Amino acid sequence: MNDTKVLEIKVGITILVGLTLFVLAIVWLKGITFKPNTFETTIVFRNTAGLQIGDAVTVSGLKVGKVTDIELEADSVIVSVSLSNSVTLQFDASATMTTVDFFGGKRIELNTGRSNKPFEKSKRLYGVREPDLTELTSQLREIASDVKGTLEKVDSVLIGVHSFVGDKSVIASLKKAIFNLDSTTARLKNIVNKSDTKIDSILTRLATSTRILRTVIAKTDVRLDTTFDNMSHITASIENVTSSLDSIVSKVRRGEGNLGKMVYDESVYLRLSNAAAQFDSLITLIRQQGMKVDLKLFGD
Repeated sequence: MNDTKVLEIKVGITILVGLTLFVLAIVWLKGITFKPNTFETTIVFRNTAGLQIGDAVTVSGLKVGKVTDIELEADSVIVSVSLSNSVTLQFDASATMTTVDFFGGKRIELNTGRSNKPFEKSKRLYGVREPDLTELTSQLREIASDVKGTLEKVDSVLIGVHSFVGDKSVIASLKKAIFNLDSTTARLKNIVNKSDTKIDSILTRLATSTRILRTVIAKTDVRLDTTFDNMSHITASIENVTSSLDSIVSKVRRGEGNLGKMVYDESVYLRLSNAAAQFDSLITLIRQQGMKVDLKLFGD
């Protein structure tokens, strides 16, 4: 190997080392790191129709990630997304799948939440899906069908009303009913006008009777007061008599006096019973043998 080739190799190595040191210096001065600037999380949806891998994930309309995988799990769809480290999810974070354009493009809009508790990246978010244009069109068709049915019913009702109103016999009946009502009202008004004098007379008599009744009540007030006073005296006398009777009954119950002895003294009761028995025997003897009477009208 000649000296020229060795010199070329040395110059090349020196240039390569210099470039490497230059790049490392720039990286160090810029603070550039080679750590990953994204993190992975999963979102659970019930339906992800139209969503594809690579669709955007946004926060307030700004793209912060993308869909990396879509898998079916039981009756749910698990969507894996890659998000920028600048996104800070809270415990109450949520996701909504929306339509981007009329061609059915989808994106996932994140609501980072307002809770003070941070979201654990190992857990899953739960999202909902907004209806797209096709579903809205289908719903509008159903609403239009319901409105059409309602309008048909209203139309049939209006036709029935029109036929009812357009019937000449119905109109004639209504006119007759109105005429009869006018006639009845006129008669009633005439009766009221005729009876005004009688009503006034009755009211006048009622007022006169009221005045007379007031006069009679005023005249009889004194008599009523006297009668009530007499009733009070009679009531007092009755109370005194009742008190006396209570006293007599109390004495009789205690066996005091002749009546008390007769009622409660057993000896008096026995005597009376014996006397009554002897009297009954005497009456029986008189009935059987008769009675001899030795009557002297004048002395010997």
